[in-house]
Amino acid sequence: MCGLSGVILKVPDRIRITQYIEEMNNKIEHRGPDGQGVYYNQNIGFGHRRLSIIDLGTQSNQPMHYNSHTIIFNGEIYNFKQLRQELKLLGYCFQTNSDTEVLLTAYVEWGDECISKLNGMWAFAIHNRETNKVFISRDRFGIKPLYFMINSSNEFFFASEPKQLYTNSLKKVNTDTLNLYLLNNKEETTEETFFEGIKKLPAGHNLTLDTNTLQYSVAKYYDLESAESNSNFDTVFTSSIDLQLTSDVPLGLFLSGGIDSSLIAFYASKRSHQSLKAIHGRSIQKEWDESKYANIVANKCDIPLFETAPTENDFHDLVESTIYQLDEPFGSASILMQNNVMRKAAEQGCKVMLDGQGADEVFLGYENTFIVYFMNLMKQKRSAKIAYEFLRLKNHKVKRKALYNRLKTYNDKQISNFDINKYIRNNLIANNIPKLLKYADRNSMANSIEVRLPFLDHRVVEHGISLPVDQRIKHGYLKYHLRKNLVGKLPNSIVWRTNKFGFEAPEKNWLEPNRNLIINEINNNDYLAELVKQHNPNFDNLKTLWKYYNVAKWQTAFSLSI
Repeated sequence: MCGLSGVILKVPDRIRITQYIEEMNNKIEHRGPDGQGVYYNQNIGFGHRRLSIIDLGTQSNQPMHYNSHTIIFNGEIYNFKQLRQELKLLGYCFQTNSDTEVLLTAYVEWGDECISKLNGMWAFAIHNRETNKVFISRDRFGIKPLYFMINSSNEFFFASEPKQLYTNSLKKVNTDTLNLYLLNNKEETTEETFFEGIKKLPAGHNLTLDTNTLQYSVAKYYDLESAESNSNFDTVFTSSIDLQLTSDVPLGLFLSGGIDSSLIAFYASKRSHQSLKAIHGRSIQKEWDESKYANIVANKCDIPLFETAPTENDFHDLVESTIYQLDEPFGSASILMQNNVMRKAAEQGCKVMLDGQGADEVFLGYENTFIVYFMNLMKQKRSAKIAYEFLRLKNHKVKRKALYNRLKTYNDKQISNFDINKYIRNNLIANNIPKLLKYADRNSMANSIEVRLPFLDHRVVEHGISLPVDQRIKHGYLKYHLRKNLVGKLPNSIVWRTNKFGFEAPEKNWLEPNRNLIINEINNNDYLAELVKQHNPNFDNLKTLWKYYNVAKWQTAFSLSI
């Protein structure tokens, strides 16, 4: 797990390239405190910051070279040991025990097609000096970030975080993205960022650049629409856990006491060859406090649990640090809570943490999924099933009357045109997952921690989305498929609990005492003050208040012009 910096100029200029790479690398020391390296070749510069996880010796430092190829890599290839054996049979020899060397060798052997063989998370760039090409790839679901831009001098840059590119951009805000966030609650787009000129390489895409002309092309290599799976959950999830427990440094996991983290805790506790630690972020608001559930699971799995509960006094420090770490505005103060639990994990010496992101999107765990579930049943005209499942909603905090009234607003055409599989894929590719992955990456790497996500092993995802919806929501329970896999493994109070809290921050305790200060900060921002005049946002809604405040602090933190 690391940080990347890259620049390709029109003409060779070692002094400029050196300056760019040094500036970019210095801004991401947090991503790689264990070492750094640089590579220069005519008009190309690569920089790397290393967080050592696998093969801790200096022999695995980057940039790494193989004949005419040079790589910088951020992420983990979990199946690197299997791939190394396959490559050895083809005649390759290895100098390290790292996944980086395996990845580079795989590219030398199979070219672009090596991507299909990888199980992991990655953003990497490989320079081929013979073809004068740079090949850049981002993993299937975009767990690891990759940003790029071409400046006014027609120079190409790529990086792990937007902050590395500020010195090379005009520091202008992308107002289209900003307004989508403020007025439409859109926190992440597929390719655009909150900065004018800075783009993202989309998840599941490769970028190939000609270093002579700086012309580049972007190609999609992974598509969930064609994904199929005949595997059973226990098989693919056990394999995912086994691969993601591979580490030469201490491991831990985040434990809320919900289904996703509890399932990871159970499997990891049975499969890990080293002792684990669990970290729990406890809310100081009683209605959001899940600590009793986390303790039940930790005790059952025999994993020591460490809690952290940020108070009102921690709010301002968390705001300042998290806004800088995240680079872009974020839609909820819960991201501050995430930063806080990452700090706690770092204090406990955990350099790798397992997290449960992806389970809600794949196995249908959000309360609002009931809407689309019933729309799907209505489309199929399954009236008996509708009645049966509707009666069982008493198990949830979902109010049946409110749900019924919402469903009545959809006409026959909307129902007949509804595609639940498209809705699920969109949550994975375009809506929920991209923003959650960005937050997890920035908050973890700001604390020099690698986060691994067993539910986003592509085999687990393909298994999940291949299941009929009726197996994922059943008997009034969300994520039914996961629950039934936990029966007999954890207490029923965990398996069948329905009071899903999410990762809630004590926004009321944090924002209300600071309301006047927050309103003043918003009003002192000319752009936001004008938006307030035009749209009259409801600042009694704490999430709306937070969004505007977040933007005001963000613009100040990065000295941006709107």
